[in-house]
Amino acid sequence: MTTQQQWRVFLGTEALKIGYGGIGQVAALSGADWKTVQRGVKELKGDLPRVQGRIRQAGGGRKKVMETDPTLCRDLEELLEPKGDPMSLVKWTTHSLTHLVNALGKQGHTIKKSALAELLHELGYSRHPRTRKRLRATPTPTAISSLSRSKRPRSQ
Repeated sequence: MTTQQQWRVFLGTEALKIGYGGIGQVAALSGADWKTVQRGVKELKGDLPRVQGRIRQAGGGRKKVMETDPTLCRDLEELLEPKGDPMSLVKWTTHSLTHLVNALGKQGHTIKKSALAELLHELGYSRHPRTRKRLRATPTPTAISSLSRSKRPRSQ
């Protein structure tokens, strides 16, 4: 598996071997865009700096949700209803990610569950699911009496 940078450099090397028209030929044969091959050639010739220690240039990739949607944090805080001790630094909520995504969607925000989970973590929230009543390990006295009555032989 090659990285994007390795792929560009490989394509650029092949285009330089061919010479005139090499960028177009390599692009057609490899299925890559001619701009990708051209960028590989420029990186090899030293016209473009090759970024060391990174696959993409700094600033590449998607922007954070908070940067693209400035009202998201405020609307999310209103939905969360923080639980726990107000003096504690730990904030938590019982809402599910699906519930929060749907509620934010109704307010006009577009966010996925994975991005919402990351945002909640950045805001210092932890999720605590609602707990259900657990079954007792030992049966209650009424359960014992009902069991003992059902096992008695019937009188005829």
